[in-house]
Amino acid sequence: MKGITPVIAVILLLLITISLVGFAFVWFSKMTQQTTSSIGTQVQTQTDNTGKRVIIDTATAGTPGHIYIRSLGTQPIDMLNEVGIYVNGVKRDQTSGNAATGCTPAWTAGNIAVSATVSCNTNCNAGDMVKVIVPGSTDQVVCS
Repeated sequence: MKGITPVIAVILLLLITISLVGFAFVWFSKMTQQTTSSIGTQVQTQTDNTGKRVIIDTATAGTPGHIYIRSLGTQPIDMLNEVGIYVNGVKRDQTSGNAATGCTPAWTAGNIAVSATVSCNTNCNAGDMVKVIVPGSTDQVVCS
């Protein structure tokens, strides 16, 4: 019996070691796969956002004034969720339909197509700073 005990101990140690190595391999494989997938998604989001660029063609003073925004990028821009319009640092609500606080006519769900121009008629005095922000760029002009 004395000769069998060390053999059983060695076999048990080998089995435990192989199990731990197998567990570590599976765990590291899953972590690598999840990290790679996450990085790929983030890179795609950044690439898409880089393709969302706008400029302000004109910002005319008045009640309401007229702001014309043109898409220059390679990706369409979600009008309601990705565009921020500010006059003197105050955000305008594109869905309000009120020229004092937002855009007229009110924007509805949809995209600004590549190379398309949209307008926001909102109160803007001469000298007011108009700023438009989208995920890939920012543009600002003085209302004139």
